[in-house]
Amino acid sequence: MRESLKGKVIRIHSDDGHADFGRIIYDFVENDDVLYIAFPSSPEKTFGEVNSITDVKAPKNEKRRSAYLGMPRRLRRATIPLLGGGKSVSLVDFTPPAEWLLTDDQLNKEATSLERNRRNLPQWLKHREQQKELIEPIIGEFGEFELLELGLLQELVQARSKALGYPTTKKVRQTMLRFLLGCGHPNALLPNWGEIGGRGTEKFTKKKTGAPSRRSSLPHAVPEHVSDEEDRRKLRDGYRKHKRKRVSIHLAYLRTMEEYWPGNEAILHRSQRKYFLLPASQRPTEAAFRWAARSLRSASRINMGELVHRAVRRALMGSRADGVVAVGQLGVIDCTSEDQTLVSAVNSLKVLPSSHRTIVVDVKSEYILGIYCGFEFPSTLTSLLAILNCAADKVSFCAQHRVYISVGDWHSRVPKRIRADNGELKSEKGIKTMTASEVGLEFVRSYAGDMKSLVEATHLTMHRRVDHNVAGSTQGRAKERGEPAREEEACRTFEQNMKYVIEAVLYINNEQPVPQLLTVEMRKDGVQPTRRAIYEWLVDKGYVASEPIDMDTLRAHCLPKLKAVIHRDGIHVFDPRDERRLIPGLVYVGSWLAESGLCERATRGRIPCELQLDPQNISEAFVMREGLRELGLKTTDPLVKELTLFEYLQMTDEDKHTVGAMQSDQESRDAYFHSSNQAENKAAKAVKAKALEAAGESKLARRAGYEKRKNLDEELNRQHLIKLGLGDSGAASQPTSPYEPPVVTAIPASVLGQHTPITQSGDAIDGEPLSPALGAARSVTADLMAQLRKTRRA
Repeated sequence: MRESLKGKVIRIHSDDGHADFGRIIYDFVENDDVLYIAFPSSPEKTFGEVNSITDVKAPKNEKRRSAYLGMPRRLRRATIPLLGGGKSVSLVDFTPPAEWLLTDDQLNKEATSLERNRRNLPQWLKHREQQKELIEPIIGEFGEFELLELGLLQELVQARSKALGYPTTKKVRQTMLRFLLGCGHPNALLPNWGEIGGRGTEKFTKKKTGAPSRRSSLPHAVPEHVSDEEDRRKLRDGYRKHKRKRVSIHLAYLRTMEEYWPGNEAILHRSQRKYFLLPASQRPTEAAFRWAARSLRSASRINMGELVHRAVRRALMGSRADGVVAVGQLGVIDCTSEDQTLVSAVNSLKVLPSSHRTIVVDVKSEYILGIYCGFEFPSTLTSLLAILNCAADKVSFCAQHRVYISVGDWHSRVPKRIRADNGELKSEKGIKTMTASEVGLEFVRSYAGDMKSLVEATHLTMHRRVDHNVAGSTQGRAKERGEPAREEEACRTFEQNMKYVIEAVLYINNEQPVPQLLTVEMRKDGVQPTRRAIYEWLVDKGYVASEPIDMDTLRAHCLPKLKAVIHRDGIHVFDPRDERRLIPGLVYVGSWLAESGLCERATRGRIPCELQLDPQNISEAFVMREGLRELGLKTTDPLVKELTLFEYLQMTDEDKHTVGAMQSDQESRDAYFHSSNQAENKAAKAVKAKALEAAGESKLARRAGYEKRKNLDEELNRQHLIKLGLGDSGAASQPTSPYEPPVVTAIPASVLGQHTPITQSGDAIDGEPLSPALGAARSVTADLMAQLRKTRRA
């Protein structure tokens, strides 16, 4: 079967390139002849092929006009290679001009188009319809066979021109030939834009274009400068030379004017420097400077820098999930500040600084695998703790924050490869930790935020759902003028807010609809459009790249190590801010520690060690000794275990300040207490010295015993009589000397039983004399007690 050549373009090749000669518009059915129409820009014919009658009558030296189309020419297929006059000839497909692709809506400007031009498109559409009316009776009744093969084209064109009253057939003939050259395309009747100042063609005028400036309306106005081709070249050269980063367009314009349009008269400034430029009417304006440089690099591109511009403004050809086919194959990690203001759990009047949130998201299912929130600034530590949370038991993790879930509500998995920015994880510790955990790392190049846009979008969702609904939220922006301070409205603690953070994660993972993630295979299996359903379907189908690794391995590498020391009562932790100071009350114990014998050894000297704990969960800690050993916090206050390390340190700091403020008054009380004791001792010693002196005893004499037991019995008897209301009168005692035992005279019980009144001198009222020994004891004891009471009153 013979190949149809209708619509093919005859192309002539040369050493300098190629040129399109014409287009085949008809392929004869019964023979090998074809008809073609030469393009307006085709070269002159050099040999006598079958020509039209018009070409025979035309002079040989007549040049074809740019928009003029000749009548169709007929030739055999075998003679097509001869059209090149010895040059190579080929047949190629016709590429329609850009204006042929415009729809009627775009020509009416009813549809949005990326093509920006100053053409009056409705006018061009009107012109096309007028041209179509000229040939409508011809093309509506006759086809290509009658017009071209039977030769009715010229006869019908003459008849149509006569019917329209035209003196010649030129207008109808050119319209009909343009329609045939387009092989029936309706937009072939549009004006030829490519030949009439096409897009990008530079134009020059003798009169300044645009709206007249204000200077032109002044009396005796001088005509403004009109830029020619040489002026525009100078403006472009000046832009390339003087427009640099941190150099404004206005300054670059002035430097260009100084270089290419200098003045003849020098103006001396007070700094004796010369400034000279031509008058404004003799040089281009700044607007002309901008217009001439429009084809060069834009000012924003120069200010941004070529490297940054290419990275930030580059076209995005792929997606973030390209090459990712399984769950856990690639995870994205990033940290952001939380748009909220929190208060201390110990004292709600104490406002805390902004906390930070780090999340890990699976790229394939967009499932949030792990999260870490804390007051620590973004660092390798926070990223490692978020990765540790990916493998942690989510049921127990949520229960710590009073959110109770079932197994499967939040799955645990550590990605096989993690993508991060050039920040937290890009450190020696981060790289070594991930290598030891058999997790690959890749870092996003600078100014390529689209590589981790998934986690950035997740941050935005978390901000809107959680942070922006908290009292005292920053709403993700700086405080505006007149707006009340966020610190005044802050009232939520970290633990209260953490509950809603977890609830938001559960909503994103289990409830938020994401139909765009469903594949055709998922839709066939009836998978629900949620991240949890997609995640579980991928796992069930075997689209899995990794399994959760050993938790002890992750804890050993991810948990921060704090300096600690073993004492008899447990392991005490040093303050990470000052490793010379132990954190008060932060002591960890466990059955393993008691059985290891380390506490007994610590009685002979403390044993230094390292303790690993999660800053957001101080209720448990771990020690590396023949494996990872778990310890518990030693405390009687259950609420202490709910504090973060930051809040616990803040609480101990507040206690220290409180005790420091009380120290001055406490020292004053202690000084008074010790001084009053010394005064009491001094007074008692004076009384005792007086008693010794009254007894006539020598201070230097000593005896072996003081008869303490006997004195104790007498003292107990005396106190017993006092309780009975008898005072000191019933005390049968004598002044006791530390050197000789007193002489005690026995008193009959009958005498003690009689209530004989006694005067102050020791005589009985009824005239019976009292025992001398009893009277002496009474006077010495009375004097001693009187002196003691007098001293106390003083």
